[in-house]
Amino acid sequence: MQDVGIIADGAVAIKDGVFTAVGTSAEVLKQHKAAELIDAEGRAVVPGFVDPHTHIVYAGDRLNEFELKIKGAEYLDIL
Repeated sequence: MQDVGIIADGAVAIKDGVFTAVGTSAEVLKQHKAAELIDAEGRAVVPGFVDPHTHIVYAGDRLNEFELKIKGAEYLDIL
């Protein structure tokens, strides 16, 4: 995975809530007409917070547990 770092004089283009371009202000404004400009100097701009953590205990599928649950089993019985 590459370190994306900080883009000096960076800009993003957003359309319908989706980031469509990331780069310097000059690069982004050359390719996209701005309906609105927001000065975010000194702030972090991210597309959203994602919780990517996982638990190894859930590796693989849990179809058998799902089947037991839809048949009425309690979680304590499934464990």
